Amino acid sequence: MAMSEAETKKYIEDARAARLAKEAEELKAENARQAKASFDFLTKHLDYVNNTENNAKIAAYLTAKMLPWTEDSLEEAYRYLSENEEFSSAAPVVPAPTPAPEPECPWEFPLTPKYIRELSPAKYKEFYADPRFRQQVDDLKIRKS
Repeated sequence: MAMSEAETKKYIEDARAARLAKEAEELKAENARQAKASFDFLTKHLDYVNNTENNAKIAAYLTAKMLPWTEDSLEEAYRYLSENEEFSSAAPVVPAPTPAPEPECPWEFPLTPKYIRELSPAKYKEFYADPRFRQQVDDLKIRKS
Protein backbone atom coordinates (compact mmCIF):
# COMPACT_ATOMS: atom_id res chain seq x y z
CA MET A 1 0.00 0.00 0.00
CA ALA A 2 1.39 3.39 -1.02
CA MET A 3 1.93 6.16 1.51
CA SER A 4 0.16 9.45 1.16
CA GLU A 5 2.17 12.60 0.56
CA ALA A 6 1.70 13.64 4.21
CA GLU A 7 2.83 10.21 5.43
CA THR A 8 5.87 10.37 3.15
CA LYS A 9 6.81 13.82 4.46
CA LYS A 10 6.39 12.64 8.07
CA TYR A 11 8.51 9.53 7.35
CA ILE A 12 11.27 11.69 5.84
CA GLU A 13 11.14 14.19 8.74
CA ASP A 14 11.30 11.36 11.30
CA ALA A 15 14.24 9.75 9.50
CA ARG A 16 16.05 13.11 9.32
CA ALA A 17 15.41 13.75 13.03
CA ALA A 18 16.70 10.26 13.92
CA ARG A 19 19.81 10.77 11.79
CA LEU A 20 20.51 14.18 13.36
CA ALA A 21 20.04 12.77 16.87
CA LYS A 22 22.45 9.93 16.07
CA GLU A 23 25.01 12.37 14.64
CA ALA A 24 24.70 14.58 17.72
CA GLU A 25 25.33 11.60 20.02
CA GLU A 26 28.33 10.52 17.93
CA LEU A 27 29.75 14.05 18.01
CA LYS A 28 29.25 14.22 21.78
CA ALA A 29 31.06 10.89 22.22
CA GLU A 30 33.90 12.00 19.91
CA ASN A 31 34.30 15.29 21.81
CA ALA A 32 34.44 13.39 25.11
CA ARG A 33 37.04 10.99 23.70
CA GLN A 34 39.18 13.88 22.44
CA ALA A 35 38.86 15.72 25.75
CA LYS A 36 40.07 12.61 27.59
CA ALA A 37 43.02 12.21 25.20
CA SER A 38 43.92 15.88 25.74
CA PHE A 39 43.60 15.56 29.52
CA ASP A 40 45.75 12.43 29.60
CA PHE A 41 48.37 14.13 27.40
CA LEU A 42 48.43 17.27 29.58
CA THR A 43 48.78 15.30 32.80
CA LYS A 44 51.84 13.54 31.36
CA HIS A 45 53.42 16.77 30.10
CA LEU A 46 53.24 19.29 32.91
CA ASP A 47 55.96 21.31 31.17
CA TYR A 48 53.74 21.83 28.09
CA VAL A 49 52.51 25.42 27.92
CA ASN A 50 48.82 25.03 27.15
CA ASN A 51 48.11 28.16 25.15
CA THR A 52 46.31 28.95 21.91
CA GLU A 53 49.48 29.15 19.84
CA ASN A 54 50.85 25.76 20.95
CA ASN A 55 47.44 24.10 20.67
CA ALA A 56 47.09 25.42 17.11
CA LYS A 57 50.52 24.01 16.22
CA ILE A 58 49.57 20.58 17.53
CA ALA A 59 46.24 20.71 15.70
CA ALA A 60 47.99 21.78 12.46
CA TYR A 61 50.48 18.92 12.81
CA LEU A 62 47.69 16.38 13.32
CA THR A 63 45.77 17.79 10.34
CA ALA A 64 48.84 17.83 8.06
CA LYS A 65 49.66 14.23 8.97
CA MET A 66 45.97 13.24 8.86
CA LEU A 67 46.24 11.82 12.38
CA PRO A 68 43.27 11.32 14.68
CA TRP A 69 43.07 13.25 17.98
CA THR A 70 44.38 10.49 20.22
CA GLU A 71 46.89 10.44 23.02
CA ASP A 72 49.41 8.66 20.76
CA SER A 73 48.99 11.27 18.02
CA LEU A 74 49.32 14.10 20.52
CA GLU A 75 52.53 12.45 21.80
CA GLU A 76 53.90 12.25 18.25
CA ALA A 77 53.08 15.89 17.55
CA TYR A 78 54.57 16.95 20.88
CA ARG A 79 57.82 15.05 20.23
CA TYR A 80 58.19 16.47 16.73
CA LEU A 81 57.35 20.05 17.66
CA SER A 82 59.53 19.91 20.79
CA GLU A 83 62.52 18.59 18.85
CA ASN A 84 62.12 21.44 16.36
CA GLU A 85 61.64 24.02 19.12
CA GLU A 86 58.38 25.21 17.68
CA PHE A 87 56.49 25.70 20.94
CA SER A 88 55.82 29.03 22.55
CA SER A 89 56.81 29.38 26.18
CA ALA A 90 54.29 32.13 26.84
CA ALA A 91 51.74 31.21 29.45
CA PRO A 92 48.13 31.50 28.37
CA VAL A 93 46.62 34.91 28.91
CA VAL A 94 43.60 34.68 31.13
CA PRO A 95 41.59 37.89 31.08
CA ALA A 96 40.57 39.25 34.45
CA PRO A 97 36.90 38.72 35.10
CA THR A 98 34.84 41.83 34.72
CA PRO A 99 32.22 42.34 37.37
CA ALA A 100 28.63 42.40 36.21
CA PRO A 101 27.32 45.95 36.12
CA GLU A 102 24.95 46.92 38.90
CA PRO A 103 21.44 47.25 37.54
CA GLU A 104 20.20 50.81 37.55
CA CYS A 105 18.00 51.88 40.42
CA PRO A 106 14.41 52.48 39.34
CA TRP A 107 14.07 54.94 42.25
CA GLU A 108 15.48 58.40 42.82
CA PHE A 109 19.06 58.33 44.04
CA PRO A 110 20.08 59.37 46.59
CA LEU A 111 16.90 58.65 48.49
CA THR A 112 15.31 61.43 50.44
CA PRO A 113 12.63 61.24 53.14
CA LYS A 114 10.37 63.40 50.95
CA TYR A 115 10.71 61.01 47.99
CA ILE A 116 9.93 57.99 50.17
CA ARG A 117 6.81 59.68 51.65
CA GLU A 118 5.54 60.45 48.14
CA LEU A 119 5.85 56.84 46.94
CA SER A 120 2.62 54.89 46.59
CA PRO A 121 2.37 51.88 48.92
CA ALA A 122 2.59 49.54 45.88
CA LYS A 123 5.76 51.25 44.55
CA TYR A 124 7.33 51.25 48.02
CA LYS A 125 6.64 47.53 48.38
CA GLU A 126 8.09 46.85 44.92
CA PHE A 127 11.24 48.86 45.65
CA TYR A 128 11.59 47.41 49.17
CA ALA A 129 12.01 43.94 47.67
CA ASP A 130 15.42 45.15 46.40
CA PRO A 131 18.10 44.87 49.13
CA ARG A 132 19.79 48.05 47.85
CA PHE A 133 16.60 50.05 48.44
CA ARG A 134 16.14 48.51 51.91
CA GLN A 135 19.72 49.44 52.81
CA GLN A 136 19.24 53.01 51.62
CA VAL A 137 16.00 53.30 53.61
CA ASP A 138 17.72 51.84 56.68
CA ASP A 139 20.56 54.32 56.24
CA LEU A 140 17.98 57.14 56.36
CA LYS A 141 16.46 55.60 59.52
CA ILE A 142 12.90 56.13 58.29
CA ARG A 143 10.02 53.80 57.52
CA LYS A 144 7.04 54.21 55.23
CA SER A 145 3.82 53.47 57.12
